[in-house]
Amino acid sequence: TGKTSNDASRVVKAVKTVGKLASSAVPSKAAVPAATPETLKTNLEKYDRVIKEVGGSGNCQFLAVEDQLQNECSRQVTSQELRESSVQWIREQSDDIMPFLVGLSGTTIEDYLDGLTRQGVWGDQLTLLAMANSQSVNIQMISAQGSDFNRSYPEDQNPHWETIYVGHYREQHYVSTTLVPAAQVAEEDAADETVSSPGQQQVKPPNRKATKA
Repeated sequence: TGKTSNDASRVVKAVKTVGKLASSAVPSKAAVPAATPETLKTNLEKYDRVIKEVGGSGNCQFLAVEDQLQNECSRQVTSQELRESSVQWIREQSDDIMPFLVGLSGTTIEDYLDGLTRQGVWGDQLTLLAMANSQSVNIQMISAQGSDFNRSYPEDQNPHWETIYVGHYREQHYVSTTLVPAAQVAEEDAADETVSSPGQQQVKPPNRKATKA
């Protein structure tokens, strides 16, 4: 594949990170915060983004990334093409990935990839990593469970790549996101504006990015 030693070391580091997150991302249910659309909405507010549902049927992760790439990066790529490029990227890195994949799921790389080619088979952390690398895009996964559960793919974000944002709630459902409409931002900024008393400087939150209403 023409992969250099530096490329290989980055892949190993990235896959180790995925393995570490997967093994530590399932604490006792009592310790896990709620993961509902409402909590995701709250966690997206700090990014001035809102939920954009894209459907499901086992394809929600790929549909969410498709929507982000098409609407925020002007790239004409489909969810099926994202599946195929993910499978190709994982297969090309299989020597580095296989030990961690077997340790995490007990399956072989070929069984894993055979399942992944089929519509309706869920994506996971490894497919997010694969899509990030195959599409040369930073993926920020914002969790409904709070910032401690947010993830970046790749972990070391590439400053030369565009960044997209997907949301995650109810354990296995992914959504796209979009910037808060400009009219809503203006209304919220007006509501947040502090009415100063005589002799005090008026305080107003900084302007935020927003889409046109």
